[in-house]
Amino acid sequence: MSSLPTITPTPPLSGPVTNSVSLTLADINAYRENGYHVIPNLLSPSQLKQWRTIIFSAIKDRAERKYKFPTVNEEDHTNIDFDYYDNVFTQSVNLWQTHDSVKQLLLESGEVIGKIAAELEDIDCVRIWHDQALIKEPFANPTAWHLDVPYWSFTSLHAISVWIALDDATLENGCMYFMPGSHKQWPTVAVPMKAGSASFHSGLLIHGASANMTSERKAAMAIQMMPDNMIFNGKQNILTKKQMDELRIGVSVFNDDNLNPILIYNMTFDKQSFFIGIIGSGPIGLECGLHALKHGYQFIIFESGDDIANNIRLWSHVQLFTPLHMNVSLLGKDLLKKDHDNNAFLTGSQYIECYLRPVSYHLQPNIRLRHQVISIGRYHTNRFIILVENKDSGCEEYFIVDCVIDASGTYNNPNFVGPNNVPAINERALRIQIPSPMTYLIPNFKYEQLAGKRIVLIGKGYSAATSALYLAKVKEAYPETQLYWIIKQSINDLPYCKNPEDPLEQRRQLTDNINQIYADKRIFTDIYVNTVVTKLTYSTSSTKVDITLDSSPPKVLCNIDYIIANTGSQPDRNLYANLNVQECYRSKGPLALAVKLLSSSNADCLKQTSHGRNSMLTTEKNFFIVGNKSYGKQTNFILQIGFEQVNDVFQLINEQY
Repeated sequence: MSSLPTITPTPPLSGPVTNSVSLTLADINAYRENGYHVIPNLLSPSQLKQWRTIIFSAIKDRAERKYKFPTVNEEDHTNIDFDYYDNVFTQSVNLWQTHDSVKQLLLESGEVIGKIAAELEDIDCVRIWHDQALIKEPFANPTAWHLDVPYWSFTSLHAISVWIALDDATLENGCMYFMPGSHKQWPTVAVPMKAGSASFHSGLLIHGASANMTSERKAAMAIQMMPDNMIFNGKQNILTKKQMDELRIGVSVFNDDNLNPILIYNMTFDKQSFFIGIIGSGPIGLECGLHALKHGYQFIIFESGDDIANNIRLWSHVQLFTPLHMNVSLLGKDLLKKDHDNNAFLTGSQYIECYLRPVSYHLQPNIRLRHQVISIGRYHTNRFIILVENKDSGCEEYFIVDCVIDASGTYNNPNFVGPNNVPAINERALRIQIPSPMTYLIPNFKYEQLAGKRIVLIGKGYSAATSALYLAKVKEAYPETQLYWIIKQSINDLPYCKNPEDPLEQRRQLTDNINQIYADKRIFTDIYVNTVVTKLTYSTSSTKVDITLDSSPPKVLCNIDYIIANTGSQPDRNLYANLNVQECYRSKGPLALAVKLLSSSNADCLKQTSHGRNSMLTTEKNFFIVGNKSYGKQTNFILQIGFEQVNDVFQLINEQY
């Protein structure tokens, strides 16, 4: 935060607002529902007298001029040549810039006025955008309905104004009118106020004032306020021509204390009051918990499954391509079981018990098993509301958090087998049928369970390769078993490109083995390439499936006992559908990271590095997507990158606070 501007010394004032004003939760909720809040007698009688003296003196000095810039050769607008719309009130804008007494008055009042604004809008820093003294002359016209933000040179959901009555504001002399909850409904409400009272209203609230039907003028002082780091949007508003020439749309930030002084800055952030919701208890979700614990944040980890690492349990029998030392973080390595082999290639279940289980013990009781996140949305302004289903009680409940980290992965959201991930006809019904002849997992049946069956494998990734290797062993043990393989893509000679220099030996060996199986015509009865499934017809009597292929000529595979669909997976974006998260149209991952990934020319996943903290930012403040899910549809994610991502995310969080 930059330093406050130097204030020219003046005699001590009795006018600054120093009263202790405590907002209740009901006050804050009412403001956020209606868009305004009135505080009677914000100014004491002595303070009101001092405000009137200082403000009226500055108005008199300003004369008819609406603006008066502190430098020469700047254009100015005046209150001359009134038409109907001008004959509403006389404005004197930014008196604080030309009168040190006004400047001191506003800045010394900032601890109260700024604190109220910060609490109402749930922001940490409050800056002055501009002030304006408003004089509604006798018999002045009504103030037309309007809202403030569209006129200003920045755009924010958290801009706020305070309107301080220097004279009694009545129904007769033109008090303020508001449309409570203008984004929802349109009734109007008059807001008469005694002199010294104040109303705070959102910059997005529609408001106006009635005509002054009396022979006396009515005065008020308004202060327009904004959060920190607002970005120039191209509108001139109170800016000079010189400033307009210097500012860059979408780049320039209003953080100069000499132009937009700070009224209040919350320097007393308590980490223990900052609550982080973490979705998923896999290796990346647990890593988030370790970092939250290290940095002193409150946190909770939501896991939909019966135990930690539910996604890994879905392939617990499969061996990882990478050795253990590549799947352990710096924070977690001391929690490993002591008898581990750093170079071992563990199965999913071994990895859980060797590493993830000890880490989870360290994070209890912050892990909520069988708690499935249903939806995430904004709560008021800067917080989040998470709808969670408790599978044990069958009830749903809300959790309110300050930050959300989505580490839920993608494995539990498999792609459909139809064209371009559109479900094949009847596929959705088969997906939820119990028992179902269709699985999206790598099989782990006993060989005899599949003996003599007709089985179809769909897919071409490494999961499909692992399943094909398993099915080949079933065929070897039970030759009467009939196997079919459907591959959406077109291929040349072999389905998997051979790479003798692949640094992952386990993956290189799998590639060699599966290419041999593909070439061995005795294993798969038929292999269909460049072919997609269009329809699945299930017979309840035979419990078998007929599979219709989009091939030329059309083909139907009849009486299939089991379908193994290893067609990949993608992020479940429904979780944050109510948030404004910009995504890459190609990868379906968060945009900032996707741009970095798509522009990277490094094909070797082991040579990847984190793409920097800024790549983890989304278009929703304090909402982060980490781990496999952050890569969207891309398949070159490794756990080392995920651990680096978590470190980047917590650096971003720590920098804010």
